Amino acid sequence: MAVIDIGSNSGRISVVEAGTGGHLEIVADARFPLRLVHESAADGRLGDAAVTRVAEALRAFLAIARSAGAQAVVAVATAAVRESVNRREFVGRVAAETGVKLEILEGDLEARYMFAGAVHGLPVDSGLAVDIGGGSVEICHFRDRRPLRQWTLPLGALRLSDRFLVTDPPRPSEQSRLRQHALATIVGAGVPPLRPGEHLVGTGGTLRNLAKVDRARRTYPISRLHGYQLDRADLDVAVDTLAARAVVRRRRVRGLSAERADSIVGGALCAQVLLNTLSADQLLLSGQGLREGVALERLGLQVHSAAEVRRSSAEALARRFTTWDGAQAQLRSSLATSLIDKLDPGASPSMQEMLEHASLLVDIGRSVDYYSRWEHAARIVATSDLYGFSHRDIVLMSAVLEKAGDDRVTLPGYLSFLGTQDHAQVDRLAMILALADELSHRLLPDEQLVVQRRRSGIVVLLPRDVGPLEAETERRFYRRFERRLRLAVASG
Repeated sequence: MAVIDIGSNSGRISVVEAGTGGHLEIVADARFPLRLVHESAADGRLGDAAVTRVAEALRAFLAIARSAGAQAVVAVATAAVRESVNRREFVGRVAAETGVKLEILEGDLEARYMFAGAVHGLPVDSGLAVDIGGGSVEICHFRDRRPLRQWTLPLGALRLSDRFLVTDPPRPSEQSRLRQHALATIVGAGVPPLRPGEHLVGTGGTLRNLAKVDRARRTYPISRLHGYQLDRADLDVAVDTLAARAVVRRRRVRGLSAERADSIVGGALCAQVLLNTLSADQLLLSGQGLREGVALERLGLQVHSAAEVRRSSAEALARRFTTWDGAQAQLRSSLATSLIDKLDPGASPSMQEMLEHASLLVDIGRSVDYYSRWEHAARIVATSDLYGFSHRDIVLMSAVLEKAGDDRVTLPGYLSFLGTQDHAQVDRLAMILALADELSHRLLPDEQLVVQRRRSGIVVLLPRDVGPLEAETERRFYRRFERRLRLAVASG
């Protein structure tokens, strides 16, 4: 399915393919600047120039959808079209030129779609989802991954910038008036502050650009933005950096899209007010949003549990590689589960789950090189579009994969995420994964093992003689668990 979003600032298309567990695979996407809110805010109408820009974008989007093999195309329009006094005429003229009938989303429905797309691929259960668009802000309060209430507020980045920030760079007094207006609007709408255990989830171009500006300031091991956490203090630094510069210098800020240079300050100040007003210490970024929410609804899918999303996402990643053998991966995972129950019973459920996913993904590294498969699998996991995982989860999986292949790796790129206890846990999980992998190459899919703790050390009972372990495996095992390891054949 292709979903086209004609927004107040830009037009976008996402072509997605639905998989098991509600997984959405991105097949193609594109973006065109539209700036419709400039015209609709000026006199309430969308004129000839707006029709031309939207029609040109739609023709390009239709070509992309056709080339990607989309079986259906859905096109929606948001705040700028929704608020224009001639919206029916505008939609009719666009349809006459392109054959595309735009569906105008009312604010509540837009917020619900935004929530579904943004939250679906994140490990969060309750909180507020927010999108600062060009013309409006959509907010959705959700609990147990289900929407409770929605708000649409006239606080879009372009709208605020045009109304309040008239000098370049904006004066402190202009910024103050914008903040006061945003605060009064949010409080007046009755948006509740976060309760303990709730999260603030952000999506859309404004918030993603702010996160990119922050990430560009630091060394960060995960390349994708989905799941990035932007702390309130770091947002304040980004706002100060952007607001102090004129547009021409702002365009050169690392991480910022140049075409957002004239609107980012208005959106950034609004984001600042949102975090303060909603009592949010950080913002969790989603790489998905309105378009994915529309796709989920039109495909008859729902927001699955985070665990289901993680499982389907990991399996979808694995299936992209011809070197992945599902039966072998399941055997390795089963062996790793049996081993961890006895060797590291104190491991948390989340650590055990990350070991399970890492076990399933080992063989994707063979697509690059067999002898460096562990390192390549770790790099693929760290850079892939896995959903439902936190960045910490991804770092842990990547670290376990890399250390399973080479016990001497120091993991310098992951140090900012891993504490002292994490390193010890990664070492144990990596050893368990390496042992499970070695045994999986000697056993058949239906064969299992039993682990016993004896005074002499750890004994792994197998259904038949598979020969001795490699000497290096035994040495590594002793370093990690301070116990001798041997294989034996189970009697009876």
